[in-house]
Amino acid sequence: MGLWNAIIGASAKLQDGSKKALALFEQMEKEGVSPDQITYLSVLPCCGKVAGITRGKEIHSQIIRQGIPIGEFLSAALIDMYGKTGELADARAVFDQMKLNSSGHCGVSTWNALIGAYGDHRLTEEALALFEEMVSTGNPPDEVTICAVLSACSHGGRVDTALQLLQSVEAKYGISPNTFHHNCVIDALGRAGRLEEAERYMLANQSAIDHVSWMTLLGASRIHKVRNGYPFWPSFKVILIQIRRMSNGENAQRDSHAVSFHYTNRHPLGCSCRTYMQELDSGRTSAKSGKRWNGKESRRYQE
Repeated sequence: MGLWNAIIGASAKLQDGSKKALALFEQMEKEGVSPDQITYLSVLPCCGKVAGITRGKEIHSQIIRQGIPIGEFLSAALIDMYGKTGELADARAVFDQMKLNSSGHCGVSTWNALIGAYGDHRLTEEALALFEEMVSTGNPPDEVTICAVLSACSHGGRVDTALQLLQSVEAKYGISPNTFHHNCVIDALGRAGRLEEAERYMLANQSAIDHVSWMTLLGASRIHKVRNGYPFWPSFKVILIQIRRMSNGENAQRDSHAVSFHYTNRHPLGCSCRTYMQELDSGRTSAKSGKRWNGKESRRYQE
């Protein structure tokens, strides 16, 4: 059993391994080996990705027939599977049964799974109501909960709610905002077209952002096209510079100065530093000062 679980679990974690994991699961059953809770925790996410609702319901029924207790993690896996296949009524039914069995005190993973499912389907009000119920019934949220709620706010256009939650999350719940939380807020601001605010937010939290933050801003900027006659989004080269810097690339320090100069000196907002970077590469411009080597002040570059 342990070997089967290891192989199925490893396959399920691969990028395109869901079909293989389910095939191994079927082979295991044909050979007369009964799956256990660990097996189901591996194959249920695969159903949500590739197999569809029919196979997922079959596995759910099989779990019940075997008499395997549906605890916090298994219920979360079932809710996630139903959520990914669009069966939110079934997801809610699993949650309600779990809540009934545990006298209203579900594990945090169970709450997170349903909040996430609502958020993925843009049911923001339902996600927020469930979060309020979670807190009011004495079930403390964790970092994943906050991420799920912020994501739901992003999908539902509740930008101010997301900002208020992030500002109060440490005082209320003792949770320090991490990169995932910041990226959700950047995504929410970007989706709402509040691009200047998204950029200011990023620059105010530079120590907590990563390349995903930059790509999120870039994607939002491309969707909202042009502002004041200039493309808002940074050039792809700027994004690549950030990614390389965050990966401790060969020219990390130089690139950091270049991007810092570009973002603190450009005008109007959104102009590119492509020309600046070309001159930087050729040695005609100082990355740290932004001045040409001949002493003339560097102009602010535009596309």
